[in-house]
Amino acid sequence: MSKIEIGINMTKEFLSQGKSVLVFTEFRDTANGVATALGSGLITGDVDNKAIVQTKRSFQEKKLKSIVATYKRGGVGHTLTAATVVILLDRPWTPGDAEQGEDRAHRIGQDQAVTAVWVRSTRVDYWIDSLLEKKKNNIEIMVNGKNKLVEVSEKSLAKAMAQDMFKF
Repeated sequence: MSKIEIGINMTKEFLSQGKSVLVFTEFRDTANGVATALGSGLITGDVDNKAIVQTKRSFQEKKLKSIVATYKRGGVGHTLTAATVVILLDRPWTPGDAEQGEDRAHRIGQDQAVTAVWVRSTRVDYWIDSLLEKKKNNIEIMVNGKNKLVEVSEKSLAKAMAQDMFKF
């Protein structure tokens, strides 16, 4: 089963429990396919602002139970406090983009607990998570002005991934 199918099934399960769900992905094609499979609202760069405003309003008024969005278009500038679950299907290459996606449900006016779920299905997902954690730590070091060596790890991570792929 693919990660997208896992995300769709997980979303359906949360919806059957009466939850309101935001699903984030990095890719427009994935967002379109998932939104179609779920009958969800859609927020991507291909959707005009008027339709996005209507989707957000329907979601906040609980007429629409799920929205699928790309990180770039849906992860910033939206308040979606009707959400009780945020599902992150894949990883954006910038750590802050994923955090911004989660934060759409964690806004002033949120009066419910919010569950965030990262879908991981392969070793690659874990490697990417490791890389993003290192990037996040490097950003923290630079922003806070700590005198530590900033680790540049993409090359070493790629080497480790290649070596690990051939271990069985």
